[in-house]
Amino acid sequence: MPGWLGRVGGAVVEGAWGLVRPTVRPPITAMAMAMLSATVTVRDAAAREVLGYRPVIGWDDGLAGLAAERAW
Repeated sequence: MPGWLGRVGGAVVEGAWGLVRPTVRPPITAMAMAMLSATVTVRDAAAREVLGYRPVIGWDDGLAGLAAERAW
């Protein structure tokens, strides 16, 4: 799905939800869809150098765990 369509959909759901169930949080919001449709690169070089950060789980193990969790 194109990002713009997801963002529009999030805004529509959020607006309609506010009319139907104003006291309950909507299942998706325009902000959530904007965040989900954005490309983000996180660099941890400073945390590694300054704080001595080391990841608890490696990239390959993390992806394998995610795939196992998502498997039906």
